Amino acid sequence: MQIVSLNRVGGIFTLIFALVVVPAFSAGELLESFNTLSVLKVLSPSTNTIVAVPWAAFSTNANAAIEVSRLVCPDGLSDGDVLHVPSADGAQAWRLESRRWVPVLTASSKGVTQSGSADSVVLPRGAAFWLVRRRPRDAQGAPIPFYLCGQRASVSVRPQFSRGSTSAPVFHLLANPSARATDINALDWEGVGANDTIVIPSGSAGGAETVLIRRDGGWGFWDARAVWDPTRRKYKIQQTYVTEVQVPAGTGFWYVSRGGLPALEWR
Repeated sequence: MQIVSLNRVGGIFTLIFALVVVPAFSAGELLESFNTLSVLKVLSPSTNTIVAVPWAAFSTNANAAIEVSRLVCPDGLSDGDVLHVPSADGAQAWRLESRRWVPVLTASSKGVTQSGSADSVVLPRGAAFWLVRRRPRDAQGAPIPFYLCGQRASVSVRPQFSRGSTSAPVFHLLANPSARATDINALDWEGVGANDTIVIPSGSAGGAETVLIRRDGGWGFWDARAVWDPTRRKYKIQQTYVTEVQVPAGTGFWYVSRGGLPALEWR
């Protein structure tokens, strides 16, 4: 195997490998396979971050699910940081110790269980999980980046939804499977309920989450600010409906169904 090229586009680094296998062929015959290994730099100042799976496993199958241990690189993280992956039985978790993800005990309605090996748990592109960090910011308050590694994938992501109601909403953990920030309103949403909402975690330390509502066929939120009224010589509240909402690369959000059963395809 040899490195053919190293490229950087924004915060994405890609390594192009040429894998040359020579089995029992006659002289001069080569079987070649090309893979793209990518590294996504994620900036989050939050202690608890919803992390997206933007890559596939580095293999001959360009869309294979990737191992948890290989997806989240230890660089930029600290010993004691914990990964939480939700499952039908509750969640599995691993703590970083000396650059290795070590299984820890988790508690659910079914009791206390031991998580499996991070090398054996795989996640498909578009899945979401949590990363809890002990030190997400440096001494100056700037976010310390962490990195997601894997192979670029081409498969579309189609999240599965369940219909909720106003009295019994259903929360869906979704991820931005793209390696770039994505405008929520640039996606093709179908089947959205009038009372459904989207909750995006804060992009700033200690900031409030953003709750999007459905209005005029799109998503947005009301931004209320105090502005000075020179005529009345006092402050007044000015509200603006904001529709340009970005989900950062490598992160996720909550979709709350209160009657809707949406269909969404994310490339």
